[in-house]
Amino acid sequence: MAPLLERLGAPGEAARRKRLQAIAALTRAVARYLLEAKAPDGKPADPVARFHLANGARLERVNPAADTSDHAVRQSGGVMVNYVHDRAKVEANRTSYQSSSPPNRQRAE
Repeated sequence: MAPLLERLGAPGEAARRKRLQAIAALTRAVARYLLEAKAPDGKPADPVARFHLANGARLERVNPAADTSDHAVRQSGGVMVNYVHDRAKVEANRTSYQSSSPPNRQRAE
């Protein structure tokens, strides 16, 4: 336990905590955008989210800094997203999407 307590007070730990807080805030903001931002037709504003959710997938995970190439950073800030197409739930998710119910989401465990 002592080494952990020493590390928490170590120089640079405050900066590390701030980075982790920023990453968490970015992850929440991206998830909120993908699930809540709407186009004029009421469907997701993001075309990739629209495609996957319309085809019965669910948003599984937001991965900040997943692709740090210049192109990816310009295009999406380096964030990548995982969608899951669970065969047992695809049809129900697709129906939910078409009826404009809340998007298919599941809290990460």
